[in-house]
Amino acid sequence: MNRPKIIQITEKDICNGERGDFNKCAVALALQRGFSSVGKVDVDQNSAKLYESKKDDGYLARIEFDGEIFEWIEDFDAEVEVQPFMIELRWIGDSYHANGYFKTK
Repeated sequence: MNRPKIIQITEKDICNGERGDFNKCAVALALQRGFSSVGKVDVDQNSAKLYESKKDDGYLARIEFDGEIFEWIEDFDAEVEVQPFMIELRWIGDSYHANGYFKTK
């Protein structure tokens, strides 16, 4: 059975994340924490790549983001106030697929 992996993007990730930085944004910090054996995480608005080492010499896994995560990253980078959320990852085929779960007001 394909059990999901849950990644929490916390208030601390949001405060410590660097906007517009592929390696140090809030989502990258949370993924780095969730995949502690990974050497480097690169995040763009559509996906993330997990690398074995700090070099860009081939990635271990790719994570495809859904539209809500894409919008959250755009807002974060544009300095719009964002809230913590949860990413559910499922391994499908040759990559992780991510769904974002956000609290509603």
